[in-house]
Amino acid sequence: MTPQANRRRGRAGSGARWAVAAAAALLALPAARAATVTEVAQSYTVGTTGATASNMFSVSAAGNLDISLTDLLWPKALSSLSFELTNAQGKVLGTLSGAGTLDVALTSGGTYFALTYGQASPAGPASPLPYGTYGIALQFTPTVVPLPSAALLLASSLALFAAVRLHSPRRRDSRSLTAAAINV
Repeated sequence: MTPQANRRRGRAGSGARWAVAAAAALLALPAARAATVTEVAQSYTVGTTGATASNMFSVSAAGNLDISLTDLLWPKALSSLSFELTNAQGKVLGTLSGAGTLDVALTSGGTYFALTYGQASPAGPASPLPYGTYGIALQFTPTVVPLPSAALLLASSLALFAAVRLHSPRRRDSRSLTAAAINV
């Protein structure tokens, strides 16, 4: 075996060792979480006759939806406050009666509807305004993104690159041989 072949083999061997070390490091990392995709926060003022608000939103994948419904007590407390989450087919996925929080696991992407109803208390001596205000916040977080398969793909491609480099003739070596033949 020529000295040049030994040098090529040594470089490719170190590349393969590097690929294995990088793959091991990637596999040791925890799975990544995608960032929050959707966040909606709105407030509504309603009168004594009550009002319904509908928020339509879409998500692209399965995940967790956190809902927070708050009576803002301005200018007075509401006499009634409720929430309902439905999918595009009208199936009820979760409800709240009064202020509170609700976590709903969405099993697939799609279109969803957040329906709220609020009604203010009648005007009185303590508060002459017949209005009330509430807030709703929706926050969607997708499920964990699997990365171990991506790490395996990266490791196998690095190993393939090292193997191809080990078994392919180097262009620089062929040019130096050609230059040596011309000088002879």
